[in-house]
Amino acid sequence: GLQKNGIKIIRESEVKEITGKEKADGILLQNGERIPADIALVSIGIFCPHNWVKDAGIKVGRGILANEYLETNIQDIWVAGDAAEFMDVITCESGYVGNWANAQLQGKIAGLNMIGEHQLFKFVSFCNSSGFGLNIAFIGDFKSGENREILSAASVTDNLYRRLIIKNNKIIGAILINKINEVTPIREMIEGGVDIMDKKDGLKDINFI
Repeated sequence: GLQKNGIKIIRESEVKEITGKEKADGILLQNGERIPADIALVSIGIFCPHNWVKDAGIKVGRGILANEYLETNIQDIWVAGDAAEFMDVITCESGYVGNWANAQLQGKIAGLNMIGEHQLFKFVSFCNSSGFGLNIAFIGDFKSGENREILSAASVTDNLYRRLIIKNNKIIGAILINKINEVTPIREMIEGGVDIMDKKDGLKDINFI
């Protein structure tokens, strides 16, 4: 879809430098290739500048560390939103999410816990974007890594793709292309901790769900 609309995809490459003085005029790749450009759009993920937080005695990682109740290591101090690196009760790992739905619900849970409700933060985040005839959806924790299995299915002719991230035989995240109808059932499977051991062969079929 992207290539058909004139976008060149450069695989297995890494940007070494953005060139230009007063404004960007291109990028230099690690292999020495230079690509001219009028503008550079940079997406580097989430990082919270937190020296002042650390100086106050609050533990930090990439973000401000919190437990499953969004409380930091210091009693009665909570965190929510893009700055929060929280204990995810679904993956049982420390994680962070940078979207408005996650931040909105974290703010609610942190607020309730401030008044003594003691509620777990449990949420399967999702977001989607559309363009060039493609709808791309991201659900849950879709990063690859240790102790995670990748299960992919695709149809090149129909521009369909599904990538499931599996841990301990349970789906913890997914990336979908033109499979918007699968967002809700996959979110429900993640939230419910459904064991898919006996469904793995079926999930290799792009039309299974």
